[in-house]
Amino acid sequence: MSSWALYVIYDVEHDRGLQAKLNSAMGSRIITCSEPKPVDARDWPKRVSAKMRRAGAVLVLCSGHTDSSTQVDAELRIAQKAGKPYFLIQVGSDEAKPPPSARAADLILTLPLRG
Repeated sequence: MSSWALYVIYDVEHDRGLQAKLNSAMGSRIITCSEPKPVDARDWPKRVSAKMRRAGAVLVLCSGHTDSSTQVDAELRIAQKAGKPYFLIQVGSDEAKPPPSARAADLILTLPLRG
C-alpha cells in the first residue's frame, strides 16, 4: 500500500479545535496544518508551499467564517497554483462559506466531526 498525506487548510482564528479532531482521526497522514499568516508575511508563502509539496491532496475545512479568512484564501491560492487536488469540506453546524478563491464549480462535501 502506498503512503499518502493531506495538507489541511482551516481558519486558525475560528476553527482551531478542528486540527486536534482531525489529528486523532487521521494520525500521521496529516501534514502540519494551517498556520497563522504573520504581519510580516514575506516568507510565509514559501513555508506553506514547502509543507504542501509533501501532501498528495489538500482539504479545505469550511465553516461559517471561512469566506472572511485571508489566511485560508491565501493557502487555497497556493494549492491552486501548485496544481494540488483539493476538496472543500463543510465542518460544524453553520452554513459553510467557501473562501473567495474557491471556484464556482467546487462542491462542498460534509464531514461530521464530533468532539
